[in-house]
Amino acid sequence: MWRCSVSEQIQDPWFDQWWRAMPEGKLELIDGKLIISTLAGSRRVLWELLRDYGPDLLLSMATTALWWTALRAAYAPQPQPQTLADWRAWAETCPPTPEAAPAGPQGSKKHHQLYDILKWGLYHFGETSRLGRQLGRDFVIHLGADGPTPDVVFIDRARLAYLYDRYLDGPPAIAIEIVQESSAEQDRLLKRQLYERAGVPEYWLVEPEQLTITFFRLQANGRYDPHIIAARDVQRMVTSKEDIIYHSEAVPGLSLSLMDLWTMEEHDWQDIWRPFRRIAAHPEP
Repeated sequence: MWRCSVSEQIQDPWFDQWWRAMPEGKLELIDGKLIISTLAGSRRVLWELLRDYGPDLLLSMATTALWWTALRAAYAPQPQPQTLADWRAWAETCPPTPEAAPAGPQGSKKHHQLYDILKWGLYHFGETSRLGRQLGRDFVIHLGADGPTPDVVFIDRARLAYLYDRYLDGPPAIAIEIVQESSAEQDRLLKRQLYERAGVPEYWLVEPEQLTITFFRLQANGRYDPHIIAARDVQRMVTSKEDIIYHSEAVPGLSLSLMDLWTMEEHDWQDIWRPFRRIAAHPEP
């Protein structure tokens, strides 16, 4: 089931370099900002668009006065130009930034594996247990003024009435983010605060490179209580085959084998729901 990245399918060094510099394909509205994966990702895509199409692509999107204000805020020229001729003279002395910083690299193979296991495993769980429904990262979660798109979400049956064609109105039972290096701080801090503030009952933070997974559970006081499966726990499971089972409080009946989650290989993936096998035969409610 695991699918290699586009850069691994197309053997083109130039394309591969471009692909690794681009952000993950996630478009989110957070704190009034339209973010393409991360702020660095938004800057990278904007730079690519300006390079390909020129400033005329964006100039019409704001008033002239707003563009002047943005220039002053971004560059703080001293002395401050007063006329168009002054601005042109200043621009001649302004050192160019030839290329925006890369927003990648794209996720590792392990990142894609964990994403597929959780996505398809929860999909199978929802279909067989009828306790809810899994949705992927192209689905918007409407949380007040914010519109995040978690990597994986699970909506319990009680919330299905709030599910529309392209968005869920309100918090899901579980939101899952699988960390990439470029978005680590956003997932650990910004997303945690956002999901906690919006009342998402459980937030699973999976970190492939750190070999950790943190289960945040919302408490009665409205704050998250983190339960961390650290690298030493993962390594112990892999070597000793001593499993750790996580039992969800937000979706009673949902249990996850952490050993299966971290040790499954590609040849095992015809049985991709195996990490959730303990609930695959869950009786119909």
